[in-house]
Amino acid sequence: MINKVLTILQHFAYTNYKGSLPLMIFGLVIAILACFLGYRFTKLWIAVIGFACGTVGGALVSSRLFDNEILTLIVSVVVGFFVAMLAVYIYLFGIILESLVFGALIAAPILQCFIADLQVQLILMAVSGVVFAVLAIIFLKPIIICMTGVQGGIKAAQYIILLIPVALQPWVMPVMAAGIAVLGILVQFLTTKDYKFNRSGDRVSKY
Repeated sequence: MINKVLTILQHFAYTNYKGSLPLMIFGLVIAILACFLGYRFTKLWIAVIGFACGTVGGALVSSRLFDNEILTLIVSVVVGFFVAMLAVYIYLFGIILESLVFGALIAAPILQCFIADLQVQLILMAVSGVVFAVLAIIFLKPIIICMTGVQGGIKAAQYIILLIPVALQPWVMPVMAAGIAVLGILVQFLTTKDYKFNRSGDRVSKY
């Protein structure tokens, strides 16, 4: 079970779908939306992340309980929808879940550069996720904007590099990621300056 979790997390953290043009373009669009409209679409990200986490968790547990693959799939999807609904309706739970995932993914490419041991990487990713979750509970809006801006910027730069048919210097990707992230964060703060979502998920205008 531990090995399955490690494999799944490694796949989601590091796979860039190189060689599949439609998936790379789709990934780039999602990354740009997260970077520039992350806070505006907070509930959408919460629902997607909740569904993904619930499905993976449901698959890991149900595969241990049932030998039937179809039944395992059905249980996994049902659990995924349940966690997604729970994350949307209990907004703070959704924010914690989103922060855990985004915080871990932000740390992933940095840790990959300096640490070879996958298990150490995943432990530090988990620590990063917890730190971001605590900060999100305290500060909410600015942390959500920074998380989605940075993660969207990193992924957007990765996909752009993959889509460019020429070799580039190694420093281009981090510089591009930083530039896109900063621009995305600024756009998010400027376009959402008149409202915020409170801890119940309700929109509060002119706060």
